[in-house]
Amino acid sequence: MFRALFVKELRESWWLGLLPLAMMLYYSAVETEFGRVSGIGFGFRHVSHPERYHEMPFGTMALARSALLWGSLLACGLGLWQTFRESQSRTWHFLFYRPVDRFTILWAKVSAAAVVYTLAILIPVLAVCLWAATPGTHASPFRWLLTYPAWYAVAAGPVFYLAALFAGMRRGHLLGTRWWPLIGVTASFGSIGSSFLPTWRMDLQIVVWAALLLGGALLVAPVRDELHSADFS
Repeated sequence: MFRALFVKELRESWWLGLLPLAMMLYYSAVETEFGRVSGIGFGFRHVSHPERYHEMPFGTMALARSALLWGSLLACGLGLWQTFRESQSRTWHFLFYRPVDRFTILWAKVSAAAVVYTLAILIPVLAVCLWAATPGTHASPFRWLLTYPAWYAVAAGPVFYLAALFAGMRRGHLLGTRWWPLIGVTASFGSIGSSFLPTWRMDLQIVVWAALLLGGALLVAPVRDELHSADFS
């Protein structure tokens, strides 16, 4: 039954990752110098313009900001789509009367969202990191510490997803307090987190990663409790 639920969720939400994937591939190409050259357009910079200055990988926050923007949009879109679609199509009761518990239904939704998010956001970032860490790909020093902002952007996605999932399942008026957790997460890990990216010091790393873990942990229990207690009538 889990496999059937997982396939259902994946079939209904895979298309949400197309635009974020396209944008992440574009910014990944720019980061590896296969993308846009200022004032020229698209081209293979290191082939067509070998005399141009090549920026150090992860020297700017372009990839990290792109991953944070498109990752958060994708995570929020997945969480809201997986809940509001069930409400609009009135399929909650159909799911709840299947011979599985509600946690299995929730786990199928989370697993499908994780697959879409991994393919669209995580894999492009990981590919750029591996490219930058491979000797001979660029003439500049590399340390894994430089990739921390990008990994923060990737790790923020699950928190956005849980907040959107909770907002979609939470009972209440559409214009009421049900959106407060999602607004809080967006302000904390989106706007404020993005402002910290250029000044990624060690002390900020500990605080931000601890906040991410705490935020995710605080959202897991409400999401599960809301699914178990709500009737979605």
